[in-house]
Amino acid sequence: MGGELHGDPRLFHILRALSVAALSLQCGLATAEDLAICFREDAPPFSYLDETNKPAGYSFDLCQSVAEAIGAPDPQLVPVTVENRFDRLNEGACDLLCGATTMTIKRRESMDFTLITFVTDTALLFPKSMISNSAARDSALVVGYLENTTTKDNIQAGRIFGGAELETAFEPFETHQVGAEALTAGRIGAYVADRDILHSMIAEHPALEETHQVSRRGLSYEPYALAIRLGETDLKLQVDKALAEMFRDGRALDYVRRHIPSRGQEEILEALFEIQSIPE
Repeated sequence: MGGELHGDPRLFHILRALSVAALSLQCGLATAEDLAICFREDAPPFSYLDETNKPAGYSFDLCQSVAEAIGAPDPQLVPVTVENRFDRLNEGACDLLCGATTMTIKRRESMDFTLITFVTDTALLFPKSMISNSAARDSALVVGYLENTTTKDNIQAGRIFGGAELETAFEPFETHQVGAEALTAGRIGAYVADRDILHSMIAEHPALEETHQVSRRGLSYEPYALAIRLGETDLKLQVDKALAEMFRDGRALDYVRRHIPSRGQEEILEALFEIQSIPE
């Protein structure tokens, strides 16, 4: 009987199905098709809806490649907002959170994180003329920021301007898009966010390039990673394995160059990926 099955294509398909099923069980999933990915619709260039209304971005590409690597080429896609992303992950709506998510010690108390997928810093998009009357509120520079992020806690605007003292007022926004519209209309004078998000904002609103500039000095260190529910150690191992392979074979850097061309030649990212190219 063994001789008859040797070379039989049916055996290959049976063994492949069994291996995928075993991998799914190791990851805590009933089947590979049960994998669900939470993604942000409004965090370009990391995770957003493109012009065809399909998910796109650097982090999304990483997650899609991870899904393929663990046997789930068509994962369930769950849109989330900056407000509900962590709740949706922890309540089991998805297995992976793909967006512009900074890994912090505090956040690690309630969720887990993969290998670092990107590094950036917080910066300020501010007027080239420093302060305009429309941008000031009682002589203070009105700075917009995204709610439910690490940004507001990190900003110290005075340091950006060479240590000069600058009075600021803060205004929260639900999305970067709404913040960009307020900035373009002159309702606020500046906007603070992760540097690459600010450059994406300028690309989507070219008028801002004429009136505003991104600070050279950063306010904070922002290591991005994919978030996983706390305790899903088997899934985390499989995701890290897939990420390490993408770091080794150059796919991760290719994704950077596709979505964030300005960062594609940076030695810091190349070093990050090389350091995390963990061998099998």
